[in-house]
Amino acid sequence: MSEKLDKKESSEKESSQKDTKEKKDKKKSNSNLKIMEWRFNQFLGEKLTYQQIKEDPENESFLVTDIKFSGDGENVVVSDKGGRVIIFKKSDSKKGLPKLEYYFEFPAQEKDFDAHKSIEYSEEIKGLQILPSANYNKIDILTAGYRTIKLDRIYKDVIAEFDTGSTIPKFNSSKTEIKSKTKKLFCSSHSGEINSLSLNKENPNNFISSDEYKVYLWDINCSGSDLYTPVDIDPNNDSTTAERITKASYVDYNPHIFIYGTSTGNIRVCDLRTSSEQLKFETNYKDEKSDISSAIANSLLSVHDISTVLNDKYSFATRHYFSINLWDIRKQNEPSSKFLTYEPIINKLSYLYQNNYINDKFSLSTDSTGKFILTGGYNNMFHVIDTEQRLNTQIVIDDSNEKTMNTNVIRKINAKGSCFYKKDDQSINNINFDKKITHQVYSPIENYSLLIVYNCIYSYSGNIAKKKS
Repeated sequence: MSEKLDKKESSEKESSQKDTKEKKDKKKSNSNLKIMEWRFNQFLGEKLTYQQIKEDPENESFLVTDIKFSGDGENVVVSDKGGRVIIFKKSDSKKGLPKLEYYFEFPAQEKDFDAHKSIEYSEEIKGLQILPSANYNKIDILTAGYRTIKLDRIYKDVIAEFDTGSTIPKFNSSKTEIKSKTKKLFCSSHSGEINSLSLNKENPNNFISSDEYKVYLWDINCSGSDLYTPVDIDPNNDSTTAERITKASYVDYNPHIFIYGTSTGNIRVCDLRTSSEQLKFETNYKDEKSDISSAIANSLLSVHDISTVLNDKYSFATRHYFSINLWDIRKQNEPSSKFLTYEPIINKLSYLYQNNYINDKFSLSTDSTGKFILTGGYNNMFHVIDTEQRLNTQIVIDDSNEKTMNTNVIRKINAKGSCFYKKDDQSINNINFDKKITHQVYSPIENYSLLIVYNCIYSYSGNIAKKKS
């Protein structure tokens, strides 16, 4: 009996030592990870709740539809469902942190009426781009409504004031006013709803727009009659499972290449020099549940957004409902890396579908180096994808204290699915699906980002810090 107990104790001791060693090895490995720490900078906007939006339709017009930085990082432009464009100028606070100051706003889009279909389209802005400019006193902005694209210029106008009390008017003073004017209207070539607007960064006079069936190539200096249509999908199939374009975007490293994604998860890389040749990538959703309806499956596969990974000219990223995929154009079979959004909500498919959450769309943004990818999620959650370390850090904004707006890291997961850190208080039952970050943007010159929750802007600075062991 004593001998058996000794053997048992010895075995337990060895097992304990093994577990301790594995924990130490894991801890040592994780201690080499460099993670992003986020510091709250600024909060802009009058916070609307989900209930306020549903009870008052006018509040819905204030919901942000897009946000962009200018190339020099000095201007931030925001669009909303009411057709407005709001411009902010960047300055620095006393603490040296980036700060945004209100500059100007104007109505960029108006309601549109389709006489053939007897349909009135709202003034919601569906796409937004800022043209580069060497003139600090002017900003050229492209906006896309449901079917119409406009180019507006914001500029400073100096108005002279004269003293007219004498026979000869005498100059008294001058004042500067900020004004907007429409430079060009690109008429309704689109037969369907515009879903994307993308500027060619190497040749800003060129841009593409897309609706469900077509991708158009535009030249700012030419009329709409000079349009080129590099992609034209047959719209005759009205089935709910038919393939439709959901997003189109130029790549940042080549002016001749653009990528578009579809409702069925297909992604195609197109070269304008050889338009007939396309690289095709397929997104597959693998789940043990075989009873998923085609409508749900399509929502899971659909491409929400496309972003270039700047540190690798062969890579790009796509956002889907449940994942962020990294692709290599030299490898078409599957993504080079796949990062899931908050995994427990996979078990809530029926709830998400019944309450129409499954139709929510989330955008992507990359930093100036392309190392980090930023995207949003539910419960005021956002994801920071480290493309080099293949690490997905899931962070929640704590808006209970409006003075601090601190962030809480809840999970860190690598591309293989191993979770290095997890907070237990983020149960699926505690997820608020009405709080969601659908749009965000990284500064092109600094390590700070802007996150959108409904009509409000949350500004955070990121600092890379070595994880403490």
